[in-house]
Amino acid sequence: MEVIKEFRWALLVMMVLLLHGSWHSYGCWETERIALLQLQAHFNYSIQFDYYDYWGSYYYYSDDVKYSDDVKCCNWERVRCSAATGHVTQLLLGEIRGWNSFEHWYLNASLFLPFQRLKMIDLGFNNIAGCIKNEGFEKLSTLENLEFLNLGFNNFNTNILSSLSHLSSLKYLYLYGNEMKGRIDIQELNNLTNLRELYLMDNKIEGFKSLHDGEKLLNMSNLEFLDMRGNNFSNDILLSIKGLSSLKTLWIGYNLLKGPFNLTG
Repeated sequence: MEVIKEFRWALLVMMVLLLHGSWHSYGCWETERIALLQLQAHFNYSIQFDYYDYWGSYYYYSDDVKYSDDVKCCNWERVRCSAATGHVTQLLLGEIRGWNSFEHWYLNASLFLPFQRLKMIDLGFNNIAGCIKNEGFEKLSTLENLEFLNLGFNNFNTNILSSLSHLSSLKYLYLYGNEMKGRIDIQELNNLTNLRELYLMDNKIEGFKSLHDGEKLLNMSNLEFLDMRGNNFSNDILLSIKGLSSLKTLWIGYNLLKGPFNLTG
């Protein structure tokens, strides 16, 4: 009986997938396959390239899928899918254009919307200066599973924070090595209520401000790790971080802090 039940369940799943008409046997949802090709065109890159992944495994993928109808997009370099559903969950798009190798360019963030199960987007080292008008990161607020966003070593300024503040599902945000200067609106960071790790190092940030003369405290209750090295923070930054009740690690070297200071008062 158990075997029959399992067979019926498997048959039901297959029928649902066939009726849906989107997930093919070669492991790629049709809407996501089309979206990947649009991303490829937007980034102006070929699928043929070397890539050094997060675990240090160097490998080479040589299939030219640009003109292929039989596209196994879950096997493409820089694409990771769920083994259970076949949906794209990670897009590792770092260093496609190369940092300081090309002129600044503008991203169309709406191109990520077809990937509704997306958990991770890596856009580091791409020389991105911002987003196309009305196509910013706020569009991604519907991606409820998005937890990891790497925008490190691009050319974003502080204006990027207003669009990122809509991404309440984020847990890991990398903004290191950009062109963020002056004082940034503290509320735009406080809206990221689920954030656990925030990387702001190697910018030119001086501190935080409140546009409505409210409290200038960071109060992200889930933030555990904060890296602010290599900015222009002075001693008053210590007042702003007192509200981080879950903070375990703070990196704040190479700033403009002077003299003795009290982190517990």
